[in-house]
Amino acid sequence: MQYVDARSLWVTTSTSQSDQAGKLPVVLRADTSQSAGTRRRAIVNEAEDDPMRVSLLITCVVDVLAPEVGEAVVRTLRAAGCTVSCDLTQTCCGRPAWDAGFADEAAAVARPTLAALEAELDRGAAAVVVPSGSCAAMVQRHWPEMFAIAGDLDAARRSRRVGDRTEEWSAFLAARADHLPDLALHRPRRLALHQHCHRPPAPTSATAVADGPIDGLLGRVAGSDVVTWTGTDRCCGFGGAVAAAEPTELPELAGMGDLDTLDDPDRATGPDVPVALTDEKLRALLGVDVVVGCDTACLLHLRSRAEALGTAVEIRHLAQVIEDALPTPVAEVAP
Repeated sequence: MQYVDARSLWVTTSTSQSDQAGKLPVVLRADTSQSAGTRRRAIVNEAEDDPMRVSLLITCVVDVLAPEVGEAVVRTLRAAGCTVSCDLTQTCCGRPAWDAGFADEAAAVARPTLAALEAELDRGAAAVVVPSGSCAAMVQRHWPEMFAIAGDLDAARRSRRVGDRTEEWSAFLAARADHLPDLALHRPRRLALHQHCHRPPAPTSATAVADGPIDGLLGRVAGSDVVTWTGTDRCCGFGGAVAAAEPTELPELAGMGDLDTLDDPDRATGPDVPVALTDEKLRALLGVDVVVGCDTACLLHLRSRAEALGTAVEIRHLAQVIEDALPTPVAEVAP
């Protein structure tokens, strides 16, 4: 049995499975000093009496570029009384290829993830939790169509079951907010919300306000002062394929919303579109310590432009803010 340690997290897996998946999720960094075992499923946490067990779809961006977000997601789910597992045979949800119009390629990438999440549900997971609105939307809404276009009707049928049990992380946690301990930041922070384009609808739970799960969760955090930001629901500019498109492919975006207020309309074409959107959004920030959102791809794009503009603001995933607000140590059962 191989034990893989990431601070308080642990996992058991096999070498052959790791080779198949390409690598372990970075959030579950490997200690290769021990011999390999044979289990495929990563046990991220064993929680207490009769908890809800959930399966984590870690996402490619979190896995490779922001493992600290994955760790924060696991700890917040544990703090809400959940047991968290992660099937390491998962790969990508297929969104990049799907957005670019390559259904067959997207389906080929997504099939191992569909099988992994199905297996987790078969093993008793109550839900699949995803720390990304765009990846969650892919699984929930686009998988059946993608697999059908690719000619895999069996996968299309099976994907509906997985999609029905999939939740974006903030929506899931907001619905279980009453299970969280008291939340308080160590020092007051002025926060601005980035409401990503694929954000889930406002929950009906009494624990969240009508604006959505991000607002509802931050409303429970003592020391968080959420300020009004005119750019809160404006696209960050990343837009997946939009950020890599050629100028001639996007002429219609020249008159898109507030873009036509730019001094130089020529900037609103091609690769300059994401830059123009992001810079306009960031320039509307006033007196803010942290920009908070729930889609890591958006946040990485915002961070890169904030650094380029010299904007002195932190860009953080909401899971990291909630993690910081947890009691120290948070009450949880060690695995």
